[in-house]
Amino acid sequence: MRYYLDLADSGNWLVKSPGGRLTCDTEKEETQHLVDMLNELNENPNGKSLPTETEIEDTLQKLQDRLEEKAMSLSANAAVKEGYEESVDILADDRRTYAGIDKLKTTQGRVIAVLAVDYLNGECTAEVLLGVPLKEVIGSRLKR
Repeated sequence: MRYYLDLADSGNWLVKSPGGRLTCDTEKEETQHLVDMLNELNENPNGKSLPTETEIEDTLQKLQDRLEEKAMSLSANAAVKEGYEESVDILADDRRTYAGIDKLKTTQGRVIAVLAVDYLNGECTAEVLLGVPLKEVIGSRLKR
């Protein structure tokens, strides 16, 4: 259901929807703000802040960059790699349910994929999704 703004014959602003209308005696800008809020709640009933298309594209690129990190090829990071590969698919396909995540082989991979769905649904930030630590080569840690 979508709400929209209309001006009544009486000069009052109306908030209309397919199911009815509500008369508002406020200024147009205030009534438009009400319409916008109603539409946002209708599209996102849990009240969470959903990421924008631009934010999703940025996060998708960052996921792909993480997959290119040298440490990602280590067998110790196979579960993280599995989860991030699935996360790329989730974001690219705009999948907002957990369907199919159970097919992943590792628990950590499934958890990362769940984070990707949660990110799309406004339940988790990009920083949390992207912040899964990698195990590094022992030699590179000794050089620090």
